Amino acid sequence: MKFGIIAVLLAAVFFQNSVASSCYGKNVEVIVINGIGMTGDGLLRPDPYVEVTIGDLSKKTRVIHSTRNPFWYQELLFNNVDSNEMTIDVWDRDSGFRGSDDHIGSCTEDLSSHYDEYVLVECHVAKNGIVNLKYKCYGNSQEEEY
Repeated sequence: MKFGIIAVLLAAVFFQNSVASSCYGKNVEVIVINGIGMTGDGLLRPDPYVEVTIGDLSKKTRVIHSTRNPFWYQELLFNNVDSNEMTIDVWDRDSGFRGSDDHIGSCTEDLSSHYDEYVLVECHVAKNGIVNLKYKCYGNSQEEEY
């Protein structure tokens, strides 16, 4: 009998923590911090930017021109997300005769809520390049309206 009660309580705690850890239906604040070792096309230094996608929503950082080690520290806000997966794509902006933007690399991160604390992410892209960012999930757009 005691074992049954303990098992039910543990299951309830586990279920509560698994539900609380989901970012689905919440707002997600992503701060793209910096990049290290970005590569471009050929001998030119890249003009990198980052595109973050959660579900059907995508947002981009500004382009940092002619650097392998960009510093963005740019906030991207996603309201009421419909996915627990975040895709980070890193691009090299090309203009004029050089054609369309070049995809440097990407990674995917499963989102989880840590009670308004930021989660650090190190996204490894092509040829040892890294993008550092952090995110947190909180509330939702319906709660904020009241």
